[in-house]
Amino acid sequence: MTRPVDVSFVVAAAILGLTGFVRPAVGQVPDPATTPRLAVPARGVAAPLPGQPTTAPTAAAPAAAAPAAAAPAEPAPVSAAPPPSGVTQVPPAAAPPATASSSQAATADKRSYAAGKFGLVLEGTQLGWLKSVEGGTASSEVVVEKVGPDRISAKHIAGVKYKDISFETDLQSKQLIDWIAASWKGNPARKSGSVQAMDYDNKPVSELEFFNALVTETTMPALDGAGKDPLHITVNLSPEYTRAKAGSGAKVSGSPSNQTQKKWLPSNFRFEMAGLDASRVNKIDAFTVKQVVAENPVGEARDYQKEPSAVEFPNLRITLPASYASTWVNWHDDFVVKGNSGTAQERNGAIVYLDPSRKVELGRVNLMNCGIFALDRLKTEANSESIVRMVADLYCERMELVPGSASSLN
Repeated sequence: MTRPVDVSFVVAAAILGLTGFVRPAVGQVPDPATTPRLAVPARGVAAPLPGQPTTAPTAAAPAAAAPAAAAPAEPAPVSAAPPPSGVTQVPPAAAPPATASSSQAATADKRSYAAGKFGLVLEGTQLGWLKSVEGGTASSEVVVEKVGPDRISAKHIAGVKYKDISFETDLQSKQLIDWIAASWKGNPARKSGSVQAMDYDNKPVSELEFFNALVTETTMPALDGAGKDPLHITVNLSPEYTRAKAGSGAKVSGSPSNQTQKKWLPSNFRFEMAGLDASRVNKIDAFTVKQVVAENPVGEARDYQKEPSAVEFPNLRITLPASYASTWVNWHDDFVVKGNSGTAQERNGAIVYLDPSRKVELGRVNLMNCGIFALDRLKTEANSESIVRMVADLYCERMELVPGSASSLN
């Protein structure tokens, strides 16, 4: 038997549902008092990044009410304000990289350069061009002390030394040749000057100044009747100190830029010696004249003063055909084998450097008190069709370097 439905209960439930008096489940509807609120940044303040701590701005004072008849005011421009406490500001965008033109302009004075010429300045006078140059920098010796209690050897540097300046040049400058010649004669002179590195427009880009320099070595080039490459002498200067500086940038005018170097070839020479058949000499090896220098350390300045000492003259090695060596063989037999090697048997001579026409002397080296001490036959292969040659070794007590005539020097 079916139980009857209570109609009044159903009608009451429907009326309560329509009017919203049905109570929801606990925890489904948010409570405004307990709901967290997001901080809204004030006007003109950058919004904080996600994940950063935030603080709610303080309420601003209410603005005064504008008159009803006044027109609406224009909004104030937005200006950047410092970020509130605890907010990390986003850094500005990086500047765009410099273009090639702007970077080159910014570093125009720091660019590398190619040296077109090297000029020598001596006592304020520009002498001429150099083929090459090196040295002149400062250095010091490292002193190692004895091992201490901590088993470490302390180190420190001693006085300052300056490397010799070495350069290659030719016989174009009479002033330079005179300076070298005075050193060979035992009258060394201290001179100051500089070596300029120039670009191809003859503008100095750097300069190495040297002070109180002495000529310590002069190497005369090898001569060969079959040689074709231009010759240069190598000069070593020993300065007391040097200083490097930037070039003036002013174009060099005067003698160096107007000079035209004459071609000095190894085949253009003549050998002279009394009592010998020297016309067929076809080769003379290179030789070096040295000025011995003693160093005098100066404690106050930490530099070394240079004092000239003795001059050392080298031996000569001369090559000539065996068919023209009869007078050399006789001199060697009398001087070496028979022992007639006194001053009376010594000979004088000269090495003469000629221009391409072989008529003008560019310079010469006078040889005094020479003696022969060896005469050898060069090795020759059978059926080689080569000329048999002899090599003579001579000592020289003194040598003199003599510049050519004024017309042969630029």
